[in-house]
Amino acid sequence: IQKAEERYRELFENANDIIYTHDLTGRFTSINKVGVDITGYPKEEALSLNVFDILAPEYHEEVKERIQKKLEGAPPTKYEVEIIAKDGHRIPIEVSTRIIYEKGEPVGIQGIARDITDRKRAEEERKKLELQILHAQKLESLGVLAGGIAHDYNNILVGIMGNAGLALSRLPEDSPVRTYLKRIEESAHRAAELTKQMLAYS
Repeated sequence: IQKAEERYRELFENANDIIYTHDLTGRFTSINKVGVDITGYPKEEALSLNVFDILAPEYHEEVKERIQKKLEGAPPTKYEVEIIAKDGHRIPIEVSTRIIYEKGEPVGIQGIARDITDRKRAEEERKKLELQILHAQKLESLGVLAGGIAHDYNNILVGIMGNAGLALSRLPEDSPVRTYLKRIEESAHRAAELTKQMLAYS
């Protein structure tokens, strides 16, 4: 028994995750070195706290419900919450808990909690990158659309300017129609400048 306890103690203290226990009221009864390091609470102070003292307020009801469901026989599950370290900063953790029984009666909860700060940060970066890619794809689509419209518009203008030019070359200099044809040409040239702007945008 002594050797088994020593092995358990070694595993408990050298684990990479937070390992803790608390009674059914939530008061901590044990916490390992990783838990002390991550939360910033010395072991003596941590053992004077209730789990709800360090749990972010918005998770209180959820955790109470989960504890109650476990007491009613729900299977172990993993879930994410946030705890508040001694210096006030929030730490996202993934928690897995089980009921501790003595003589068949539930007496407390044992939990294993993993700091998922890096995972959350990576997820946020991935989401930002996905939004940037989506934005770039939208801009690219607009550019392709603008370029296509500009080319089609330019082809129409070439026809308008070409026919207006041919008509002007065949009309006598004193024809009153020449004024209208020149206005058509001028408008077509202004529209051609617009197509250049659309191509520059694309």
